[in-house]
Amino acid sequence: MSYLYKSTFETPIGTMTSLVAEDGIYFLQFADSLTSKQIKRVQKHFQRKIIEKDHSMNLKVKQELCEYLEGTRTEFTIPTIMKGTVFQTKVWQALKNIPYGTTLDYQGLGKENGYPNASRAIGNANSSNLIMILIPCHRVIRSDGSIGGYAGGVSRKQYLLTLEENYIVSKNH
Repeated sequence: MSYLYKSTFETPIGTMTSLVAEDGIYFLQFADSLTSKQIKRVQKHFQRKIIEKDHSMNLKVKQELCEYLEGTRTEFTIPTIMKGTVFQTKVWQALKNIPYGTTLDYQGLGKENGYPNASRAIGNANSSNLIMILIPCHRVIRSDGSIGGYAGGVSRKQYLLTLEENYIVSKNH
Protein backbone atom coordinates (compact mmCIF):
# COMPACT_ATOMS: atom_id res chain seq x y z
CA MET A 1 0.00 0.00 0.00
CA SER A 2 1.15 3.53 -0.75
CA TYR A 3 1.43 6.10 1.98
CA LEU A 4 0.62 9.74 2.59
CA TYR A 5 2.97 11.34 5.08
CA LYS A 6 1.33 13.66 7.58
CA SER A 7 3.17 16.57 9.12
CA THR A 8 2.01 19.40 11.37
CA PHE A 9 4.14 22.52 11.58
CA GLU A 10 4.12 26.14 12.70
CA THR A 11 3.93 29.15 10.37
CA PRO A 12 3.71 32.88 11.17
CA ILE A 13 -0.06 32.70 10.60
CA GLY A 14 -0.85 29.46 12.39
CA THR A 15 -0.23 25.75 12.62
CA MET A 16 -0.68 23.86 9.36
CA THR A 17 -1.09 20.19 8.51
CA SER A 18 0.11 18.66 5.25
CA LEU A 19 -0.24 15.29 3.56
CA VAL A 20 2.39 14.47 0.96
CA ALA A 21 3.87 11.59 -1.01
CA GLU A 22 6.85 11.28 -3.33
CA ASP A 23 4.89 12.83 -6.20
CA GLY A 24 3.64 15.99 -4.46
CA ILE A 25 1.25 17.52 -1.96
CA TYR A 26 -2.27 16.21 -1.46
CA PHE A 27 -3.47 18.36 1.42
CA LEU A 28 -2.54 21.59 3.22
CA GLN A 29 -4.86 23.19 5.77
CA PHE A 30 -4.67 25.28 8.91
CA ALA A 31 -4.86 22.96 11.90
CA ASP A 32 -7.53 25.05 13.65
CA SER A 33 -9.91 24.69 10.70
CA LEU A 34 -8.99 21.07 10.00
CA THR A 35 -11.57 18.33 10.26
CA SER A 36 -11.04 14.59 10.43
CA LYS A 37 -13.60 14.36 7.61
CA GLN A 38 -11.18 16.22 5.29
CA ILE A 39 -8.33 13.84 6.10
CA LYS A 40 -10.58 10.81 5.60
CA ARG A 41 -11.75 12.24 2.25
CA VAL A 42 -8.16 12.47 1.01
CA GLN A 43 -7.38 8.98 2.29
CA LYS A 44 -10.48 7.55 0.59
CA HIS A 45 -9.97 9.40 -2.72
CA PHE A 46 -6.38 8.28 -3.09
CA GLN A 47 -6.60 4.88 -1.35
CA ARG A 48 -3.48 5.50 0.72
CA LYS A 49 -2.64 4.88 4.33
CA ILE A 50 -1.73 7.99 6.33
CA ILE A 51 1.27 7.86 8.64
CA GLU A 52 2.64 10.64 10.82
CA LYS A 53 6.20 10.85 9.64
CA ASP A 54 8.32 13.53 8.05
CA HIS A 55 9.16 13.02 4.41
CA SER A 56 11.47 15.01 2.14
CA MET A 57 8.40 16.41 0.36
CA ASN A 58 7.04 17.69 3.70
CA LEU A 59 10.35 19.44 4.29
CA LYS A 60 10.08 21.03 0.85
CA VAL A 61 6.51 22.18 1.60
CA LYS A 62 7.65 23.77 4.87
CA GLN A 63 10.61 25.47 3.18
CA GLU A 64 8.64 26.90 0.25
CA LEU A 65 5.76 27.98 2.49
CA CYS A 66 8.18 29.72 4.86
CA GLU A 67 9.82 31.53 1.93
CA TYR A 68 6.39 32.56 0.64
CA LEU A 69 5.35 33.92 4.05
CA GLU A 70 8.67 35.79 4.33
CA GLY A 71 7.93 37.44 0.99
CA THR A 72 10.85 35.81 -0.85
CA ARG A 73 8.87 33.28 -2.93
CA THR A 74 6.08 34.10 -5.39
CA GLU A 75 5.65 30.67 -7.01
CA PHE A 76 5.64 27.13 -5.68
CA THR A 77 7.44 24.23 -7.36
CA ILE A 78 5.67 21.44 -5.48
CA PRO A 79 3.24 19.41 -7.62
CA THR A 80 -0.32 19.65 -6.30
CA ILE A 81 -2.25 16.40 -6.49
CA MET A 82 -5.96 17.13 -6.67
CA LYS A 83 -8.98 14.91 -7.01
CA GLY A 84 -12.49 16.18 -7.55
CA THR A 85 -15.09 16.52 -10.24
CA VAL A 86 -14.01 17.67 -13.69
CA PHE A 87 -15.45 21.11 -12.90
CA GLN A 88 -13.70 21.36 -9.52
CA THR A 89 -10.39 20.35 -11.05
CA LYS A 90 -10.76 23.02 -13.75
CA VAL A 91 -11.51 25.65 -11.10
CA TRP A 92 -8.54 24.61 -8.97
CA GLN A 93 -6.25 24.77 -12.00
CA ALA A 94 -7.66 28.21 -12.83
CA LEU A 95 -6.88 29.36 -9.28
CA LYS A 96 -3.24 28.41 -9.83
CA ASN A 97 -3.22 30.70 -12.87
CA ILE A 98 -4.20 33.83 -10.91
CA PRO A 99 -0.93 35.78 -10.73
CA TYR A 100 0.73 36.45 -7.39
CA GLY A 101 -0.34 39.80 -5.98
CA THR A 102 -3.59 40.02 -7.93
CA THR A 103 -7.19 39.18 -7.15
CA LEU A 104 -10.12 38.12 -9.25
CA ASP A 105 -13.79 37.90 -8.37
CA TYR A 106 -15.83 34.73 -8.79
CA GLN A 107 -17.58 36.05 -11.89
CA GLY A 108 -14.28 37.09 -13.48
CA LEU A 109 -12.78 33.70 -12.76
CA GLY A 110 -15.82 32.12 -14.40
CA LYS A 111 -15.64 34.34 -17.48
CA GLU A 112 -11.92 33.71 -17.96
CA ASN A 113 -12.49 29.96 -17.84
CA GLY A 114 -15.62 29.53 -19.94
CA TYR A 115 -18.18 29.56 -17.13
CA PRO A 116 -19.61 33.11 -17.20
CA ASN A 117 -22.73 32.26 -15.18
CA ALA A 118 -21.23 29.87 -12.66
CA SER A 119 -20.13 32.19 -9.84
CA ARG A 120 -21.86 30.16 -7.14
CA ALA A 121 -20.52 26.83 -8.47
CA ILE A 122 -17.04 28.36 -8.65
CA GLY A 123 -17.40 29.49 -5.04
CA ASN A 124 -18.38 25.97 -4.02
CA ALA A 125 -15.41 24.45 -5.88
CA ASN A 126 -13.16 27.07 -4.30
CA SER A 127 -14.37 26.09 -0.83
CA SER A 128 -13.57 22.43 -1.60
CA ASN A 129 -9.89 23.23 -2.23
CA LEU A 130 -7.84 21.08 0.15
CA ILE A 131 -4.43 22.57 -0.69
CA MET A 132 -4.50 26.08 0.78
CA ILE A 133 -2.04 28.74 -0.36
CA LEU A 134 -0.41 26.55 -3.02
CA ILE A 135 -3.76 26.54 -4.81
CA PRO A 136 -4.41 30.22 -4.08
CA CYS A 137 -8.13 30.36 -3.35
CA HIS A 138 -7.33 33.38 -1.16
CA ARG A 139 -6.93 35.44 -4.36
CA VAL A 140 -10.63 35.18 -5.18
CA ILE A 141 -12.78 38.00 -3.80
CA ARG A 142 -16.40 39.11 -4.04
CA SER A 143 -17.62 41.17 -6.98
CA ASP A 144 -18.19 44.17 -4.66
CA GLY A 145 -14.46 44.18 -3.87
CA SER A 146 -14.78 42.83 -0.33
CA ILE A 147 -12.53 39.90 0.46
CA GLY A 148 -15.26 37.38 1.23
CA GLY A 149 -14.75 34.18 3.18
CA TYR A 150 -11.82 31.84 3.55
CA ALA A 151 -11.68 28.40 5.16
CA GLY A 152 -8.57 29.46 7.08
CA GLY A 153 -10.32 32.59 8.40
CA VAL A 154 -10.83 36.05 6.96
CA SER A 155 -7.91 37.53 8.95
CA ARG A 156 -5.53 35.03 7.33
CA LYS A 157 -6.94 35.77 3.89
CA GLN A 158 -6.35 39.48 4.50
CA TYR A 159 -2.81 38.72 5.69
CA LEU A 160 -2.02 36.72 2.53
CA LEU A 161 -3.49 39.36 0.21
CA THR A 162 -1.59 42.13 2.01
CA LEU A 163 1.65 40.11 1.91
CA GLU A 164 1.36 39.68 -1.85
CA GLU A 165 0.28 43.27 -2.45
CA ASN A 166 3.19 44.63 -0.40
CA TYR A 167 5.65 42.50 -2.37
CA ILE A 168 4.33 43.87 -5.67
CA VAL A 169 4.46 47.46 -4.37
CA SER A 170 8.03 47.08 -3.04
CA LYS A 171 9.15 45.41 -6.27
CA ASN A 172 7.84 48.34 -8.32
CA HIS A 173 9.69 50.96 -6.24
